[in-house]
Amino acid sequence: MSKTVDGLMAGARTCYYFLVEYGLIAAHWKWSFLKLRKMKWQRCSTQKRLEKAYAKFGAEVYSSFRGGETSVEKMPLFEQKLKLVEEAEEQLARLDKAIEEIGNNYASKRDEIKSKYQLKRSGSKERQEED
Repeated sequence: MSKTVDGLMAGARTCYYFLVEYGLIAAHWKWSFLKLRKMKWQRCSTQKRLEKAYAKFGAEVYSSFRGGETSVEKMPLFEQKLKLVEEAEEQLARLDKAIEEIGNNYASKRDEIKSKYQLKRSGSKERQEED
């Protein structure tokens, strides 16, 4: 009778570890999903800002060439528009890196949780076999 009860307890413990493991994985997935959505919204707005900066930069260059100016590099407005483009490109690169990092962090956390609870489940199976 006690072997049956011990078997049931070990089975219940294994089920509990499965539930906790997949519950934690789901919680981390949800959290990383929300972070990714936020970062992708930021990336989208930065992409729009970059396109506007390119358009303003191109319009400035075109208007200066149309006006007969051949040395655009010395114009302060040209440098200002170029700086806006460079800043938008840098921010876009930072956001891409952050998005990739979120995915990598989720994958490593998921693997860590799986290995942790796999050890706990195997420990409960060993206890069951000893009895």
